[in-house]
Amino acid sequence: MSAGILGVLASFGAGAGGGGSPDPSVLRVIGDNGTSTTFIDRSPSTRTLTTFGSAINSTTVVGSGAHSISLPSSGSYITAPDSTDWNTDGVVTWEALFYIDVASYPGANTFYTLMSQSSAGSARHFFVVITDSTSLATAYFLDQNAAGTQILNSTSSTIAPRTATHVAAVLNGAGNSFNIFINGVRSSSAVQLASPTDCTSPLYIGAYTENGSHFAGRDFVGNLKVRITPSALYSGVTYTAPTDF
Repeated sequence: MSAGILGVLASFGAGAGGGGSPDPSVLRVIGDNGTSTTFIDRSPSTRTLTTFGSAINSTTVVGSGAHSISLPSSGSYITAPDSTDWNTDGVVTWEALFYIDVASYPGANTFYTLMSQSSAGSARHFFVVITDSTSLATAYFLDQNAAGTQILNSTSSTIAPRTATHVAAVLNGAGNSFNIFINGVRSSSAVQLASPTDCTSPLYIGAYTENGSHFAGRDFVGNLKVRITPSALYSGVTYTAPTDF
């Protein structure tokens, strides 16, 4: 990402199946394996996940449900194997519930990466940047491919520390509309310019990746849950944000 860009940057209810219906997600990691360092993909895909650093399943509540992924320090993250399920061409929802346990943010342009994947010349990044110490934040979905780099970003929103926050990036194949939602409110809308080049790295949960490798300095530090679903889960201007997956 260029220095110029860096200067600017920063429902299913309580249960994945929504009242007993099949879980449509292709990745759902919620940190519900006790206090183990082994994470379980609760989607029907049951992918094998790899743990790095001090990542651990936690009983810290994020939204509702008695668990979350704890990433207590930079260099703590999880990866899932590469899959065409991560592609953002068609219809897909990338989303996260997160909680950042700090009394106040450290200052301008603090990155909290939710999910990321890359390879040489292509990338897709889903992250939040706290733009200043007053809790103003911007959510981003960055899609880099052979046609160039498209940055979809939300309007500035207040994301207070120690507050459960839901963020979703939704690509709807009808017209290739791309939307970002924060806590149930549509904060940005755009049209996808081109289908992304397929990335080949693992999918990083809680960490940023460039050219297929971990890129230090933009890791998520806090508690979160993540989900990817091959459908447009949220639409319109507002919706009731989920408190659990």
